[in-house]
Amino acid sequence: MGSIARYGVGEWAQRSLGSAFPYGTLLVNAVGSIALGVVLGMTATGRLPAGGKLLLGTGFCGGFTTFSTFSVETIALLQKQELGLAAVYLALSLGLGFAGAAIGLALGR
Repeated sequence: MGSIARYGVGEWAQRSLGSAFPYGTLLVNAVGSIALGVVLGMTATGRLPAGGKLLLGTGFCGGFTTFSTFSVETIALLQKQELGLAAVYLALSLGLGFAGAAIGLALGR
């Protein structure tokens, strides 16, 4: 289900926002970081059983988010000499990922 959702978000982002910047991957990784943070926060407080952690965290979030696509898209931007876009993409991806995980953990607890 996570992979199907990722595909849908990616298609929507490309149609709506264009393909000059990897908006879809940025969006799924940021949202996925929040979702995984919520799952882990809820597991830590006992409100979500270990099976739920595996299903939602490993299963859904693992299929929804994608580090490999993020890496390839960053390299593609660098190869096209889009150094500024690559730097923005790296900074946004890391910043939103860390912030999303922190927010998700707080929400989950």
